[in-house]
Amino acid sequence: MKPYIDAGYLRYNERDAAAYFENGSILYFNYCDSKEDLDSIQGKAYDLLGVEESTQFDEHYINVMISSNRPSNVANKFGTKYKPKALQTFNWGGRSHEFHRRIFWDKEYTEDEDKQDYHFIFAPLKYNKVLLDNDPNYAKQLRRLPKQLQKAWIDGDPDAFTGSMFKIVDEFHIVDQEEMLEPFGGIIPKHWKLYGSLDAATGDFCSFGLYAKSPGGFIYKIFTYYVKGMSPQDHVDAITERIFRCKYTDGRRPSYILADRHAFQKRSKTQIGAHDITWADLFSDKGFYLQKATDDRIAGAMAMVHALDYKYDYDTGTIIREPKLQFFKETNFGTNRPTIKELLALERDDNNPEDIDQSAPDHAYDETRYAVMGGLTPRELGQEVEKRMPAHKDYGSHVPIEEKLGALEETHDSWESAI
Repeated sequence: MKPYIDAGYLRYNERDAAAYFENGSILYFNYCDSKEDLDSIQGKAYDLLGVEESTQFDEHYINVMISSNRPSNVANKFGTKYKPKALQTFNWGGRSHEFHRRIFWDKEYTEDEDKQDYHFIFAPLKYNKVLLDNDPNYAKQLRRLPKQLQKAWIDGDPDAFTGSMFKIVDEFHIVDQEEMLEPFGGIIPKHWKLYGSLDAATGDFCSFGLYAKSPGGFIYKIFTYYVKGMSPQDHVDAITERIFRCKYTDGRRPSYILADRHAFQKRSKTQIGAHDITWADLFSDKGFYLQKATDDRIAGAMAMVHALDYKYDYDTGTIIREPKLQFFKETNFGTNRPTIKELLALERDDNNPEDIDQSAPDHAYDETRYAVMGGLTPRELGQEVEKRMPAHKDYGSHVPIEEKLGALEETHDSWESAI
């Protein structure tokens, strides 16, 4: 900007990290690494807002920053009819990958979002002529990176995540529950296991998931409850209410709810006063049974990787192995977006690659791994077999005796044993 400064069009103040123009406009250079930084951005009006590497910011940060993207006093002063714009540059991956993918790649919008307000410029490396002309070796440098990073940074593939622990592809992991349940009258069959999972955490944040497991071993997450800022009692009330109005369960209660150790620790209903009650007590009052979850982090991470794994034949366009963990599409009573968003943002721990980096939010992840690990234990498998056996003891009782005796003759059984 030196030529403009020398020409007197603007002056740059290093202390303010801002450039001041003759007409009163100001160009600020800010960073946003904490809530305090975010608060400093609020209250100002930015005609043009630029966010570099926007996927590195949480979705909440993005929304708060863009809320300040409105006409400034300068625009009003000169009567300029300038429509405020927010410019975001990003690579796939990062904390808000799923948010960016939904808006700019999948083009799925909520009621508060207008399709006409968004425009995406797809820019894989081959389109960056200036960079490639100035640094012909840049592409070679990127090809030394792991395949995952090459797909993200060279090809612009949204399914390749920078440093991510888990991979979720909508085509394979998101299920259309209406279509899947149509043969069962739109209701999860009663012989499928229905259970819940809870991450009570130590503060006011709570994550809950309702799951169905088919006899074939597939786990379907029906919805995610992901809320903070309420008391344990309010969380329990909201969760149980969500369960009862889930149209796919027809009012059926989960057999049990897997929960972390915090759910069994004494505390008050509002976390103020005498610590004389637990989350387990609160759920019990509603008629729900809490069961301690397996909380082995390494085994849990491995179970999650296995559950999300799939195999696809790109030559024939067919899926050879479906992922064991799948998610219901968004519904009017709940969504799995919080879980999917969190899983996509999680990265491996540099010091312990077999576990996730716990510096990022992981409440929905913890609750989901409890569900995957406790979906069907060997003990529960035995119980289900025992429950099914009585139904087969009278197998064929409706068949006429003549047919029974004829079948016995064919198998060389005696008439005496038949009688």
